Amino acid sequence: QQQDSQMLGPISFQVCPWPLDRSTPSLQSAPSTQLPSRESTPPHTPRIGDIWKLARDPHGCRFVQDAFDNACSEAERLAYASEMRGHVWAAIQCPHASYVIQKCIGTKKADNVTFVIDEITRRGPAAICKAARNQYGCRILQRLLEQCLPQHVEGLVDGLLSDALRLCMHIYGNYVMRHIMEYGQATHRRRLVLLLQEYILELGADEKGGAVVATALLHASPSDQRMLASAVLARPGLLATMSCMRHGHFASEAVVRIACSIGDGGDFEEACRQLAEGSAHLEASRFGRSVLSVLRQLQSASISSALHTVEP
Repeated sequence: QQQDSQMLGPISFQVCPWPLDRSTPSLQSAPSTQLPSRESTPPHTPRIGDIWKLARDPHGCRFVQDAFDNACSEAERLAYASEMRGHVWAAIQCPHASYVIQKCIGTKKADNVTFVIDEITRRGPAAICKAARNQYGCRILQRLLEQCLPQHVEGLVDGLLSDALRLCMHIYGNYVMRHIMEYGQATHRRRLVLLLQEYILELGADEKGGAVVATALLHASPSDQRMLASAVLARPGLLATMSCMRHGHFASEAVVRIACSIGDGGDFEEACRQLAEGSAHLEASRFGRSVLSVLRQLQSASISSALHTVEP
């Protein structure tokens, strides 16, 4: 034991400078052991000149997006966005930089993102439609339609409508066409409705096209909604087919509601007849059952209204 104590040397004890009892702070809360909070340290921001390089990196693109969100002024955001000039087309095809472009559009004033529109439209209608068919480009186009003034995106929408039928049935392009129906100018929505009416059989029977038809039935003008609903009912079997589809059943429900709202009742009777003929097939589909539920509710409301009308 003596030998062990000699090897270990003298043992010293450090005395805590404050008593450890319930009435005093714990060691973790002592002033000398506190760490500075995140709020007390200045936020780290990307250097001007590195934005485009960072935007193409999976981690760097998040860093740049945070910088847009946390910028102190519009001038600071403008400085970040200016480094994306000349790179918009490359960013459209990049899984990381495309998010930076979207953030740039969403956090800046509409007048300051016209360079994004210009760099896409100057490539011509074919390139615009190509961007709409790209899984990253379609999102950028959606953000532009949401955030920018109609007059700023007029050329962009004209280019998209040049190949509207193909885009309506495309896995990514259909989202852009639905945004035109929701955010576009009245003239552009009208042009798209006319195209939907002409090709309603092909579009209504297509999963992606049916989604565009459903959006048009919700956002088109009342007269265009009635015209489109009548076009669906004029194609035997189309209403029942759409009723069993994931997106198409929303269009069918809209057609039934629109037909019910028309005063003469002829379209509503036709909708009831067509759905009754395919009721067995519709009952086997959860989407079809949803359409039948809407139909029955409208029928009950119509009967109830008729009874109130004939009461003395």
